[in-house]
Amino acid sequence: IEIAEVYVYPRDTEHKIPDEILKNSNIKLVDAPKIKISSSHIRYLLKEDQKIDHLVPKEVISFLNSKS
Repeated sequence: IEIAEVYVYPRDTEHKIPDEILKNSNIKLVDAPKIKISSSHIRYLLKEDQKIDHLVPKEVISFLNSKS
């Protein structure tokens, strides 16, 4: 964490990010709209060989394809 910035995207969850973590200057809480999608759902769609281009940017799809 000391050599990189970590960006945290908001989620619909009951869990709050502890203040001591947010005090770290390398951790940035992104002010962005919350969306109803999960990584589990994306993994499921990929496993079922379904398209995800309406859910993630093309760069993410390229990255995921390079890892499979």
